Amino acid sequence: MTRWRHWNRLSLLLPAVLALTGVQSAHAQPVTPVTLPTSGLPLDQVHTAPGQLVKNYLQQKVRQDGSVRLIVTLRTPAQPEHQLKTAQIQSQRKNLIAAQDAFLKRITKLGGVAHKRFDTLPYVVINADSSALAHLLAHATDVASIQEDALLQQSLAESVPLIGSDKAWTAGATGTGQTVAIIDTGVDSTHPFLAGKVVAEACYSTNSYYSSKSLCTNGASSQTGAGAAKNCSLSGCEHGTHVAGIAAGLGSSFSGVAKNTNIMAVQVFSSRYSGGISAYTSDIIKALEYVYSQRANYAIAAVNMSLGGGAYTSNCDTDAMKKPIDNLRAAGIATIVASGNESKTNSLSSPACISTAISVGATTKSDAVASYSNSTSFLTLLATGSAISSAVPGGGYASFNGTSMATPHVTGAWAVLRSQKPTATIAEITEALKSTGKMITDSRNGIAKPRIQVDTALNKIAGTAPTPTPTPPPPEGACYNSSNYSHVINGRAHNSGSYAYANGSNQNMGLYNMFYMTKLRQTGANYYVIDKTCP
Repeated sequence: MTRWRHWNRLSLLLPAVLALTGVQSAHAQPVTPVTLPTSGLPLDQVHTAPGQLVKNYLQQKVRQDGSVRLIVTLRTPAQPEHQLKTAQIQSQRKNLIAAQDAFLKRITKLGGVAHKRFDTLPYVVINADSSALAHLLAHATDVASIQEDALLQQSLAESVPLIGSDKAWTAGATGTGQTVAIIDTGVDSTHPFLAGKVVAEACYSTNSYYSSKSLCTNGASSQTGAGAAKNCSLSGCEHGTHVAGIAAGLGSSFSGVAKNTNIMAVQVFSSRYSGGISAYTSDIIKALEYVYSQRANYAIAAVNMSLGGGAYTSNCDTDAMKKPIDNLRAAGIATIVASGNESKTNSLSSPACISTAISVGATTKSDAVASYSNSTSFLTLLATGSAISSAVPGGGYASFNGTSMATPHVTGAWAVLRSQKPTATIAEITEALKSTGKMITDSRNGIAKPRIQVDTALNKIAGTAPTPTPTPPPPEGACYNSSNYSHVINGRAHNSGSYAYANGSNQNMGLYNMFYMTKLRQTGANYYVIDKTCP
């Protein structure tokens, strides 16, 4: 996960009878609440440093670039639609449209350019020049907050038995009947590992004269239906396929965590004119809104977001992504987010820092917190994220590291547990994963968090005590001739970096992959040596 520059993730509450409780810098320092009148008091009269810094940043951005792209939250009530009756939904949508129309009509006359609006959320996305920004900062009494529509980055099969998913499968919990949403760079649905598993697709991507080109296959800013979430061909576009495979891939020799779960693929990245791919916050919100709209069509266990940016030392609940995440949570759908790969020991990236999201850090296969993984006291869970092999577009496989890889382990676990108990709440599943996980202490900051253990969490959800699995004594002198990857998967070896090492003897077996073959002889309990004389 590439961290953007310091001020690229800011939220700003505007004048109103509202406490300025959540105005935060990218480091999310706490702010003393300030109550503002309804008269449109300019922010430069509010003597709180973060509020002034946000204003200064936005004004500087307009001076530098000519305009700034913003997510505007209007003061129009919007309840989660699943809590409303049909007539109430129609009335609420009518009110949202009216509020959006009135705001956009006014702001375009002042030099603003409308980009997108939302069906279920009181948001609009605009480009604001100096005149439009000045109006927003001082006189827009129908506006609750503004936030830069920032660009987020990606958070760059022995893990399945390590976290106990194979034992959960043996108990009959494979994720059958569940769907997980992968909000990412799209998915290669033709890959054998994912064949027949992608049941719904959508794309939200931005065509912007200023910064980016849409990666939707139709070239538009949105698309739904078969082929909409096809992975792009640029560097980094393999990310979504790899993530989807970890969560729900199905193969002959190894599988993802929830091997019988379906996939809802949503592509949210755009191609930057400056090079590379990034996702606008507003496109991610569009994707979350799409997933919410599909709740009656699929049993959606969880949303996976292996993306983010920034560094927040406390919860970032002023973020515009919180409301759609809350709507999903109220409908029983968890949003599971990567903590970030910046090696921070006291902060998380956004949107992992949102209090109602499930944040995930990464561990190695030897159960140590990965050095790149962001960590803090309000991190939710840990999962394996180092040297994880999964699908990549074109039918192949590759091994990647990152909290991006840890996150879909938790997403898959969510589907496995929900398949065992469809009525399980988000709080119940979170507690089961927390209370049964293996506690791992981060040596960098002394914070201990649970690394998920799916089989024991399954027992907790099912209300049964775990049944110990007897380990048969190893056959004396047994030989094993297979790939280094298979040796690691089956517990005869372990990997460190790009190399595999025999358990017990710690002999270097060469590259850790599916193509490098080694003959191992077992000479004791969990003790193996390289023996080229093995048949």
